[in-house]
Amino acid sequence: PLPSPRPGSSLATTTRVLPPLHASTLQVGPHRIHAVHAAPDAPREPAMPPSAPAMPIVLVHGFVISRRYMRPTLRRIARAAPCWAPDLPGHGPSSTPPAALDVEGYARALLDWMTAAGLPRALLVGNSLGCQIIARAAALAPERAAGLVLVGPTVDPRARTVRA
Repeated sequence: PLPSPRPGSSLATTTRVLPPLHASTLQVGPHRIHAVHAAPDAPREPAMPPSAPAMPIVLVHGFVISRRYMRPTLRRIARAAPCWAPDLPGHGPSSTPPAALDVEGYARALLDWMTAAGLPRALLVGNSLGCQIIARAAALAPERAAGLVLVGPTVDPRARTVRA
């Protein structure tokens, strides 16, 4: 195990402080999408040189939950890189669409939100149904996804190629 940082050292002060969260709501086509974001304060994490631009990270929640589920992860990631967690339409304080969205509808809403939020490209992190949403978003606009992280992906049992 690594030794603990000495109290008062720069490592101890920069790695334990969580950046503040900022909330925003954007009108994105027919949807009003709420999000929270945080970014590193100066000084940056010691492991990341100040000259290295940090890739924005977008955390996408699953079904029935909201960005609040991603909040602890967002606050920790935001120590090193700018990070956002939107509430997809119909979740959290975001507006509810008149008809239920499918995976493609959520993916398009996510891409439109990224445009409105000024995020031309980001690392997309999905949880549960969020994995299908970010995978579809990357298929629709591969230039917008710097990469995908799939956490606990869900799969339609009828689409599986390997049976248990």
